[in-house]
Amino acid sequence: MTVKNMERKGEYAMKKRIVTLLLTMGVSASIFVGGCATNEESTTSQTTAGREESSREAGTETVDNAQTVALATNAAAVSTERTYTLTTPEYKDSYEYEGWDEDDTMITLNGSEAVADGSGVEISDGIIKITEKGTYVFSGSYNGQIYVETQESVHIILNGVEITNESGPAIYIADAKNAYIGLAPGTENILSDGSNYVLEDGEDEPDACIFSADDLIINGSGSLTVNGNYACGIRSKDDLVIREGTIKVTAVSDALKGKDLVCIYDGTIDLSAGGCGIKATNTDEDDKGDVYIAGGEITIETKDDCVHSNRNVQIIGATLTLSSDDDGIHANEVTMINSATVTVEKSYEGIEGSIVDLIESVVTVMASDDGINAAGDLNETEDSGDSWGRRGGMMEDSNPDNIIYIDGGSVYVNADGDGVDSNGYIYIFGGDVTI
Repeated sequence: MTVKNMERKGEYAMKKRIVTLLLTMGVSASIFVGGCATNEESTTSQTTAGREESSREAGTETVDNAQTVALATNAAAVSTERTYTLTTPEYKDSYEYEGWDEDDTMITLNGSEAVADGSGVEISDGIIKITEKGTYVFSGSYNGQIYVETQESVHIILNGVEITNESGPAIYIADAKNAYIGLAPGTENILSDGSNYVLEDGEDEPDACIFSADDLIINGSGSLTVNGNYACGIRSKDDLVIREGTIKVTAVSDALKGKDLVCIYDGTIDLSAGGCGIKATNTDEDDKGDVYIAGGEITIETKDDCVHSNRNVQIIGATLTLSSDDDGIHANEVTMINSATVTVEKSYEGIEGSIVDLIESVVTVMASDDGINAAGDLNETEDSGDSWGRRGGMMEDSNPDNIIYIDGGSVYVNADGDGVDSNGYIYIFGGDVTI
């Protein structure tokens, strides 16, 4: 193990931190510990400069990562520049819950019957079909489905409902510019699907209790329980945004699944899944496929990864408690945790990414293999190569792009494999680290 001192830059240059390394398990990589400069400073600076130059040549500008999380007011500034960039999703005013007024359409549910007071809906054979833009307020119990087919934005407000559809999604948004599901304050809402869907020949979708072909935004301070008995709990084929709410999802497959983005701003969220807890899947577009969590208290128990992104995972100011038979958190590119509390109670590998950056956070990891792991090539999926070091293999090839940053906070790792494992570098700029 190589330990070198690295001088802090700018206003952080004189700030002292305590760094505690209790190496009862393995630490694998070149280690750089921040503090006062020594005669080995020049070697470290040259190494960093070389990586920054390579980053610029590849078309990625190296910037202070604090700029990328400006919208999260509880995010801590970093002590030095990073070799990556991240994008903060645009927050839109339309994410706020607005309720309804007397001109909106009210739908009263009663068993297999539904009565609409207003326009824009068609009710037939257990399907309530929304065909026009507007706000639709549902209350009562129903055996059937809410179905949306319009190219305009639609607001569905759940005002105390229990909806069960044995043959498909409870809410199916087939076409909409944007779809909003509002949880009316003080209400409890339950949605369930069946274990067998009736699908068109050759089709494998829809596959979720709440399924949206377009952007889906969930807001409002009420509660929502989703029972995904067929496959997924809540799924969007574009962006999935949760603004707030008390949300509990149980799913045979993935609990929360989006393609281009999964974004959580606040809420109390409890997920139990036979697949992943939170998953973003886009691998075709370079700027899409992120998981972004900027608040909330989230508990996840899964068979697959608790949090999985085919691109980047950003966790800022949130509290996560995770238990997984696979990874606690996995990103194909960057996993960044800033000013958050993350507890991985059970995992195969705790926190994983090509780059892992822990900034002023309280991180606890229990793992049966590696605790914190930087491996894989950027833009490589888990299934496209063996550099992730999955079961049955070892990660032997070094990769200078694989970096673990620990910048303040507290990190505790208890792992049967390597506690902190990078195929490239490990930088510790401050904090308490116990392995």
